[in-house]
Amino acid sequence: MMFFYTLLAVSKICSSKESGRPLVITSKKFLNHKFGGYHPECPERISVCSKILQEMKEANHICIQEPDDSYRMQDISLSVIKNVHEPSYVEKVSTLCSRGARHLSAWDEDTYINKYSFNQTLLTQAAWLTGVDHVIKNRGMAFSLSRPPGHHASYRDSMGFCLFNFAVGAAHYAINHHGLDRIGIIDFDVHYGNGIADLVKSNPKIRYTSIHETGIFPTGRGGVEEKGDFNNILNNPIKYGTKFNTYEPLLTEKSIPFIKEFNPSLVIVCAGYDALSSDELSNVLLQPDDYRKISEHLKQAFGDAILFGLEGGYSLQDLPAAVQSTLLPFI
Repeated sequence: MMFFYTLLAVSKICSSKESGRPLVITSKKFLNHKFGGYHPECPERISVCSKILQEMKEANHICIQEPDDSYRMQDISLSVIKNVHEPSYVEKVSTLCSRGARHLSAWDEDTYINKYSFNQTLLTQAAWLTGVDHVIKNRGMAFSLSRPPGHHASYRDSMGFCLFNFAVGAAHYAINHHGLDRIGIIDFDVHYGNGIADLVKSNPKIRYTSIHETGIFPTGRGGVEEKGDFNNILNNPIKYGTKFNTYEPLLTEKSIPFIKEFNPSLVIVCAGYDALSSDELSNVLLQPDDYRKISEHLKQAFGDAILFGLEGGYSLQDLPAAVQSTLLPFI
């Protein structure tokens, strides 16, 4: 934990705009949302990455910034979330968190809450929005290293550890605040981002593509037949035991061309690391260095101006190396 506090203590003096280095947006406040017992979506997902991020910062490879936690930014984040989700659902989450509830509903006990969770989701959305601002203004790579994840959250329901859909919030913010008209979302989390698909399928300004394991959560979703109302969704299901030699062509020959032909004004990457062979929640066999290769392909296609945001990834052993691998091609 010492590295994490050291990292944040020096973060405000690092000017990514001047240096051109990748910007990582993170905070010790992302540790407050916790279950109180074992749960794969745990605060350690952030804290285990702190040592390697500190080393990268000291080597002048990256810049680190805390997300804006001002009242103004909280209001903006809340407005964005309410633009994506049913307002009454947002109020429900806020109320139950303030009461210290542990879950939002009996049918979704996988997704927990505590008294800090609602404020943490506002800060997580703020981190994604800070990333949008950075990518658009500075044309550099940004990574929102935040939690909880969001890509399963639907219009009025939590699901799969997710309360709100931060990637879709970032896309809406780019459209409504920055005036962009074409957003591409690439999702390499091993679980299908059903929440993203449902929220963007009728929006011609957003394209979404996912590479995910079939036959696992969320069951029955993510088939190739799901194309969106404007042919704006492309799904690439993969099988149990898939290695990178099979995975890579799906990225380079299907997902990237699908987004590139859209000529996106902004590319958002849902960076889930649960396709790692060491991850207990999937059966795909990617290795940490494979994420360097993924970033290389993305940079070749879209340049440095890409926003990454943490989704899943529950192997505390390999998550830091995978996050580092994502950053390396942008240094």
